[in-house]
Amino acid sequence: MNILIADTDKQIVSLLETFKLIQPDINIFKITNCIDGLEQYKNNNIDLIIIDFDVSHCVNLLNDIVKIDKLQNTITISEKLCYSENLGCDFCSKSYHRIRLLKPFEIKELFDIILHFNDKKCRYFKSLEHIEDFMDDIIKRYSNYTYDNILKQIRVANDNLSSSSYIKDLVDIVNILNKYNVKYSIESDTIIQLS
Repeated sequence: MNILIADTDKQIVSLLETFKLIQPDINIFKITNCIDGLEQYKNNNIDLIIIDFDVSHCVNLLNDIVKIDKLQNTITISEKLCYSENLGCDFCSKSYHRIRLLKPFEIKELFDIILHFNDKKCRYFKSLEHIEDFMDDIIKRYSNYTYDNILKQIRVANDNLSSSSYIKDLVDIVNILNKYNVKYSIESDTIIQLS
């Protein structure tokens, strides 16, 4: 399997190099820029592309590749909560072969998608309409908070409420909840209850 990786996160490249030890039939093509990436793509029968969707030159590369093969198997990795296609999930699923991973993600999940791409469906299909369905993935970004999926509560992970990072994380979380119209109430200094 030939994998083209356009990601500025060196940890992901390192993970894939480690994955090669388990799956020796994998060839990894790392790119340095859009022109290099397009050349690598054209010259190496690429089976799967992994793109950092938060970096504009990587998105530009994906757009160039789509002009060649719009059904190219692609994993888009992003921290942003956005659609990979402005026309929404239905259009994307009918027009492309893409699966989104939100940072941070489990390494096991990336490897599983690589090995079973054609059997997988994008976990975040129509997710922006109901981000509470994957709130635990979002809250993993914030070391000061945890998410209780059963009680639907965002909780402070430790007692260091005076930390400036706690306050920054709280503002970020509340902004996300407000942006995506998630109903919530602040139950105490340590609990945000989703409705």
